Amino acid sequence: MAKIQESYDKHLKDFTDNKIAQSGYYRVCGDIDIARALKAAQATVIRNGNELENLIFDISTHHAKKNKGKYDGSLLPDDRLFVKYRINKKYLSGNKGSEIDIVMFTPKTIYVCELKDGDNFDTKKSSGEVDKLDLLCGFFKEKDHLSRAVTPLVVLWNCNDLKQSSFKDARARSWLMRGRDFAPLINVDYDGLNLIRKEDQVENNKYIFNLLKKIMEESQ
Repeated sequence: MAKIQESYDKHLKDFTDNKIAQSGYYRVCGDIDIARALKAAQATVIRNGNELENLIFDISTHHAKKNKGKYDGSLLPDDRLFVKYRINKKYLSGNKGSEIDIVMFTPKTIYVCELKDGDNFDTKKSSGEVDKLDLLCGFFKEKDHLSRAVTPLVVLWNCNDLKQSSFKDARARSWLMRGRDFAPLINVDYDGLNLIRKEDQVENNKYIFNLLKKIMEESQ
């Protein structure tokens, strides 16, 4: 789990009182210190996605894993796991370049995966993810001289029941997968990874409690 203290310290340095006072966070509560705490909390939530990817790379026991791969004009025929895989715009005709959270090449299948920490997405965001995966799966099918199956996946890491998820694009219902079911595919101990994040969660709880206590004491 990303650390709230790291986000707070960064924003304390980067955002002056005057800058925070112009933010939507301040307009919500009318207090600079609370507004800064709210901003740090949101920044931490956003960072959690990247932190999850990093943990997956660190913990995976896949025999051939690589961080931040890049398409160089040919696709790998062997069994390999990439956490972050970039396709530059020169290979995607008429489109911008694109980055995928996880790509795994196996002898028979190429898995193209978007990883989500939560399971709640609005219609616009869901549709954007589907369009992106659809485009990239078409790219891999076209470029793969082995004619392997290309499987798109939207992995909802902390979803217990896919029927209860709110990924609002019907085109991708068959692409959805729980993190617990995805983890064995990439050689990750699901419970072990979540335990690491839970330890950080306890630290975050303590930090935000003490921060709010300090704010309240100083406001009296």
